[in-house]
Amino acid sequence: MGVFTARPSGREQRMLTFISPPVGAYTQALQDWSSGDPEGAMRQATVWFCVNKIALSMAMMRPQTYRGPGVGDQVGTPAVKTPVPAILTQPSAAKKTFAWTYGVWVSKLLRGNAWGLILGRDRLGYPTQIELQHPDQVKVRKMQDGSYEIRVRNEVVDPADLWHSAINCMPGSDIGMSTIQYAARTTRTVQAAEAFGLQWFEDGGHPSGILTNKNANRIGQDQAQRVKEAFLAATRGTREPVVMGGGWSYDQIQVNPADSQFLDLMQYDATDICRFFGMNPTMAGHGTQNSSITYQNVEQQSMDFLAYPMTPWIIQHEEDLTDLIPRGQYVKLDTSALLRTDFLSRMTAYHMMIGSRAFTQDEVRGMEDYAPLTPEQKAEVDALVMPMPPPVAPVRQGE
Repeated sequence: MGVFTARPSGREQRMLTFISPPVGAYTQALQDWSSGDPEGAMRQATVWFCVNKIALSMAMMRPQTYRGPGVGDQVGTPAVKTPVPAILTQPSAAKKTFAWTYGVWVSKLLRGNAWGLILGRDRLGYPTQIELQHPDQVKVRKMQDGSYEIRVRNEVVDPADLWHSAINCMPGSDIGMSTIQYAARTTRTVQAAEAFGLQWFEDGGHPSGILTNKNANRIGQDQAQRVKEAFLAATRGTREPVVMGGGWSYDQIQVNPADSQFLDLMQYDATDICRFFGMNPTMAGHGTQNSSITYQNVEQQSMDFLAYPMTPWIIQHEEDLTDLIPRGQYVKLDTSALLRTDFLSRMTAYHMMIGSRAFTQDEVRGMEDYAPLTPEQKAEVDALVMPMPPPVAPVRQGE
């Protein structure tokens, strides 16, 4: 970087000052430590797990569209399933539903907002193509009249041509808040503990210490330098034993990993990170040292995960997708992918559903992606004289 100054005499003098460019690992370290760099925070394992699990779970649930019952419909009017429009099967030119939904929720969980340019509309004006934008390329400024000026790659965009979804909004604001920015202190603490542990295992003898000799008055500078170089050569990165004689002793002056209890610190703060994302810490493998994991635990954990944190996000995503289709229809996400149990449990539940006359055989077959029974198959089933036994509760592993 050059700085130009002028002397009073009018002659120009050029004074050069240079700043070492932050490159390589140093740049990465700066990003990781920055409170405004959510992508750097994702290098922390717990942040990655929470964001990835929620985003993948949202992407797994396929949108289904229905018509009615709505306002003015008769009580008991059944909802009618309608064909899923193209905007919900391939919302982007390059991405289908899974990848598009995953990108939406990664953006919202890290930045609080998801943005997309509407590049196509149908004859009714509803979007047919939405291309997601990196949230860092979108800048928002609230004007004095309460409206927003939105720039994408520094170009002002008409809000009507922009799709936006946000979470964690304060009253009076349409812009979402970043979970990572609020959790920055916790994520940075965990990253510091991880960096300390990594440095310990990579550098061996580092952290540094003091080499002392009881006969210091007899040790010259050259001899002290040779002892220091020999000690560093034996300890740096090799963890070889050091043989010291002649009155030399080594005192470590930095806290070692065991005394600093950095593993406990990582465990504690990782639990806090889970709470920022509304995630039960046990789902991320934290806080399970004294608990046993059984089949029942896993099944109940899946139900708990669907109830919270997923249900609030599911409701919001359904509302966002409903705005993309014509009025009179609405979107429901198929949550069966998150609740799929083992084969025996499903068959027992189907047996109970048919036995209670709540569902027909064809409806149950449809749940397993089987075609309806043919007349020949129905006749064969009806010819069976063996009465249907009562359903038996499935045997759980570990019981």
